[in-house]
Amino acid sequence: MENITLPGDGNFTVDVAEPDIGLTILKITLLTPIIICGIIGNLLVCISVFKFRNLRIVANYFIVSLAIADLAVSSVVMPLGLYQEVVAGQWYLGPIICDVWVSMDVLTCTSSIWNLCVISVDRFLAITRPIQYAIKRTPIMSLITIISAWGLSFLISIPALVLVGGYDAMASDECQLNVSPIFQVGSSCLSFYVPCFVLLIVYYKIFRSVQKLGRRKPGSVKYRKGPAYKNGVGAGKTTLVTKFVNEKTENFATLCDKQEPSSGETEKPSHDRKAHEAHDKPESRTKRISVARERKATSVLAIVVTVFICCWLPFFITNVVIGLCPSCNITHTTFATVTWLGWVNSAANPVIYTIFNREFRNAFKRLLFCCASDSYMRRQYLSTLTNY
Repeated sequence: MENITLPGDGNFTVDVAEPDIGLTILKITLLTPIIICGIIGNLLVCISVFKFRNLRIVANYFIVSLAIADLAVSSVVMPLGLYQEVVAGQWYLGPIICDVWVSMDVLTCTSSIWNLCVISVDRFLAITRPIQYAIKRTPIMSLITIISAWGLSFLISIPALVLVGGYDAMASDECQLNVSPIFQVGSSCLSFYVPCFVLLIVYYKIFRSVQKLGRRKPGSVKYRKGPAYKNGVGAGKTTLVTKFVNEKTENFATLCDKQEPSSGETEKPSHDRKAHEAHDKPESRTKRISVARERKATSVLAIVVTVFICCWLPFFITNVVIGLCPSCNITHTTFATVTWLGWVNSAANPVIYTIFNREFRNAFKRLLFCCASDSYMRRQYLSTLTNY
């Protein structure tokens, strides 16, 4: 048996057994695929948005910000965490790498959680205020929001970044974050409990809005004319606003503009309205589509919230217990398990936020199959040269 100090937002020592070769191989076998999936998945998200024009929309900028945070977790934090597991809590990489690891752990995990919160608020506004939010939802606005999320994460992480105390010169085989119990509880609240509360409230409201949209009668539309939009959007036009829930729960408003004379401010029936109502028939088919979209949308939301809570709640409960109860016996296995469970969320995010999106799926296929095709063509070309 030997004493080791565990990494993370805690400062406590536990006794663990000498590393077992079989257990070490099992850890490497189980954790390495998670790291690889996290790196590849988040890279594919970033490359897809930058490469394919149809994905360069404001909503996806928030997804890219989340993917960058998760990519840092998958490529920096998790590999060094695996190293820590292999060497049974000892540290032989020196103080600089230790400080970088601990700092990146706090900053990127906090940023990942707050980016999830930003995405939930963005989708909520897109559902409940489609017209007003569409006007404000610009690339500049998204950039300011993303910078704010990262800035807030940085402010929360300042004590860890400035007073990291990760490497103990007296015991060079330890790498940990030396913080007070107050910081542990406070950082847990700001890094998880507050954004989790916001996430639950927002997604509950999204769920309720989706239900209302699903109960709306098919073909029910609203017509407004020119002066209804004094800010220039829809001025001099008849604007048809149709709220709907699509299969990705991302775009909930469609604006269909038809140029008309600007005179005449009274609402009146038109051939366009009759044509639209005729187009919506049969109502039974439209209703089935609406119900199907509602179910899919609510299912995606349920998966998002459930995976997020299941991944991070055990770690932050443990973190608070360590801060409030230093004498409590938290074993190495328990702490390592809940830590990795939280990190797994960074590998799961690209799956959750893209597997249900047809455009992202197609982009992934094009990227992966294109690379495979190019590699095959190169091999064929080299084989031809060799034969000559």
